[in-house]
Amino acid sequence: MLKTHTPDFRPDLAGPMRVLVREDSNYRFIDLNEVSFFEFSGRSLSIWYAGRRLRLSGSYTGLEQRLDARRFFRISKTCIINLSHVTDVDLNPGGRLNMRIKNCDHKLPASAEHSKIFMTELSL
Repeated sequence: MLKTHTPDFRPDLAGPMRVLVREDSNYRFIDLNEVSFFEFSGRSLSIWYAGRRLRLSGSYTGLEQRLDARRFFRISKTCIINLSHVTDVDLNPGGRLNMRIKNCDHKLPASAEHSKIFMTELSL
């Protein structure tokens, strides 16, 4: 069972930003560059990285504000993606987007509102 420690999103002076998580009786850092996306469900959070899912419990209020907005983007109220892990973006009827994530068999749907923001902010 995964348990959490207060996530540490401060920059590591020696390298990239990372998050500290507890898995069983061990703590380890996960490099945020390796995180494909964060998925929220109720009071739990799943971190998808390296094709693997870590389920964490606890409150993650303010997570989005602690992530680098140049690398992470909220596509719905339940999902924040790492932009460097998006391989394809498909447009659905009605203007909604689906994001295909590398190293995962996931195609994540964006909400209509976040699809518009994504297209406005990230299109040439």
